[in-house]
Amino acid sequence: MRLPSRLRALILIAIVLDLRRLGRVVRALTAEPRVETIEVEGVTVEVVRPGGDGPWPAWVFINGAHPQRRREPVVTRLSRGLARAGFIVFVPDLPGLGEGTITNDTLDAACGVASFAAEHDDVRNGRVALIGASTGAGLALLTAAHEHLADRVSVVAAVAPFADLERMICLATTRSYAEDGRFTPYAVTPLHRRVVARSLAATISDAEERERVLTALTASEADEESDPIEQLPGDLRSPEGQAVLALLANDDPERFATAYGALSAGARDRLARL
Repeated sequence: MRLPSRLRALILIAIVLDLRRLGRVVRALTAEPRVETIEVEGVTVEVVRPGGDGPWPAWVFINGAHPQRRREPVVTRLSRGLARAGFIVFVPDLPGLGEGTITNDTLDAACGVASFAAEHDDVRNGRVALIGASTGAGLALLTAAHEHLADRVSVVAAVAPFADLERMICLATTRSYAEDGRFTPYAVTPLHRRVVARSLAATISDAEERERVLTALTASEADEESDPIEQLPGDLRSPEGQAVLALLANDDPERFATAYGALSAGARDRLARL
């Protein structure tokens, strides 16, 4: 298991990139990973172990807002490649990520799984490394900053993370990003707009209104090219729900700060933690 770092990298690249010839060689020369599915505080976690006996250095992988979550083919190849290279890997199905609803529960679950992994008997030195993609990359950075984990995380590999959720909401709603004192227009995917809309909808306290918005966003998924925000109901009665809809409907970056500031204090506090 104490392979040179370049050899570990070669093994990982061959499996993740699915290189046909090199992949066959790697699979022939390395042990088949052992896969186990467990529950950690209500979260389903896939544990992928190398061949042989531990403890091993550990990775915790946090995927992006993808409906397949840990079953996404590239995620499967990554966990198996890391295991063949001598790492134990924990891949959780965090609440909300599969549906694109990012809340404090999502972050709390990520911290819980990382803590569990660090304390696992098969993990070397009680430390873990974190890797995340897209939304999961931002969550990985937040997890590493948690006061109970900061000293137990060796490294974070973050692929396209969000660094400021408020600016990501501005980007998704106005298709503009603040740069050098001005707003620069950017193309935004329907998925980005849907994830932001679902995450904002989750802050609405009124259960009936919250479910109406989430149901409309779920229905919009049938057409991946349609704009999910255009499908939202326009007749919410609570001030909290109306503020969320007004923010999502606003496409003027100059008015974004005012619309964001109109969210309830509770909603802004929850978003600030993320």
